[in-house]
Amino acid sequence: MRGYNKRIFHLKNTGSYIFDEALFIVKGSCDSSSLTKSDMVLEANRIIEESLKDGVPLPRGEGGSFLKRILIPFFLGVLTAATVALFVLLLV
Repeated sequence: MRGYNKRIFHLKNTGSYIFDEALFIVKGSCDSSSLTKSDMVLEANRIIEESLKDGVPLPRGEGGSFLKRILIPFFLGVLTAATVALFVLLLV
């Protein structure tokens, strides 16, 4: 498109436990020279809060508590192995 210009801010390594990267596409009508870092952070937080209020779930990553990721599967495996061992012992 001729004469079409968008300003894009691409943030990598955000330090967030939720977001790896963020893209901000600034409206053409906005004077980006007057934008500060805190303005962009406030606006990003506002957008996220509104999305959460509307019931839009955040994507689930591989996070989660230690109990859910490690301990529960471990103890389910132990319980299964004990059940199989008891069954085999009763058959012999």
